[in-house]
Amino acid sequence: ADGGFEFSDLTAPVANNRGALGYRADASLGFGDLVPNAQGRLSLYYQRLEAGYSAPGLAAATDTEQYGGRLDLPLADVLRVRAKADRLVEDRGLETNTQEVDVEYRLTEQVALSAGVRNDDREDGSPMVPVTQETGGRTDAVVQGSFDSLGDWRTYGFAQATLRTDGTREENHRGGVGGSYRINDRLLVDGEVSYGSTGPAVRVGSEFQESAVTRRYLNYALDNERGLDGAHARQGNLVSGARTRLSDSASVYQEDRLQHESAKKGLSRAMGMEWSPSERWTLAAATRAAAASAIASIRSSSRAASSTDPTRRSRATGSGRIAPPGSSATACGCS
Repeated sequence: ADGGFEFSDLTAPVANNRGALGYRADASLGFGDLVPNAQGRLSLYYQRLEAGYSAPGLAAATDTEQYGGRLDLPLADVLRVRAKADRLVEDRGLETNTQEVDVEYRLTEQVALSAGVRNDDREDGSPMVPVTQETGGRTDAVVQGSFDSLGDWRTYGFAQATLRTDGTREENHRGGVGGSYRINDRLLVDGEVSYGSTGPAVRVGSEFQESAVTRRYLNYALDNERGLDGAHARQGNLVSGARTRLSDSASVYQEDRLQHESAKKGLSRAMGMEWSPSERWTLAAATRAAAASAIASIRSSSRAASSTDPTRRSRATGSGRIAPPGSSATACGCS
């Protein structure tokens, strides 16, 4: 089951004469659910992919486990702190540990400044390590300034620099600008361009409110950051999807993802539904299918955390950019 991918012989071939499955579980806890008037949220996830599983953004040559969490903590009306940590372990392969802390301070209702620090370390226990793979540690820092017109448009600029490297890790300096513009009450477009140590990156996207209950989105991102396997790969991702609210407590969604790069390409589809039996709980089930492979997930969270569903249109950070608070980017497609 190749999940719709065509692989080049970059590493040892994987036997794919049987189906390979993936499993994922997410949990989210709002501090207000435990202590009245408390603010903040803690989210955790666990994911396991069997050897041979592959789909756009998810490929496992060996059994792979990934888990981590995210903390979102408002400290004041103008100050917010976010922290996250992720760990990925491949059987007889790459082991990656990542930690990130971000702080946002709102100067005025329209102007905000934010900064973040990200550290990650990679070790490889593979019998054959690709010559293009990087191992070791790296620490990056980013600052961003943003302006919100409180109307139809918003813009921002950022600069990122590498503070530390060891092993064979390369520096990851980067700078860029981006923004969004609301054309009318139903259509929003956004984009970002940047350039850095790993080359140029670009992202364009749109969001369309088709009706009172249905929202559609389409975005494309092109960058050349190293993937979880540590190898360089200039890749593009085209994502389209829709979400429909069936009632006040239930909704369904569908997302198609096309990924292309020099070593692999593929198409996958994710479908799922959410049901909120109470104000505190949301139950969700989802499947992702590509050719003969599938990944299924089931998770529970409080209702306020429903924005963490896998069809949320996330902004591609591009070439390893870390995303400070105030942006809609995600550090990893897995959480």
